[in-house]
Amino acid sequence: MFPDQFSTPSLHTAHRPDLGQLTGRWLRSVTEAELHADYGALRQAALHHGCGHWLIDARRRTNRSLNGPE
Repeated sequence: MFPDQFSTPSLHTAHRPDLGQLTGRWLRSVTEAELHADYGALRQAALHHGCGHWLIDARRRTNRSLNGPE
């Protein structure tokens, strides 16, 4: 995977041009505001790369506003 300039402190994004795929991987649990910002970053990356296929890895992501602190 190639690192992407659209990554955030809580989200790693990578574009796979060979597969026509954008990957978003959360690195930690996030707040509601971070979640919205991260999805915005994914959208910007998808528009930049012209990529409509996303692979989202949310195994590490929990919404703290719903679940409380870690």
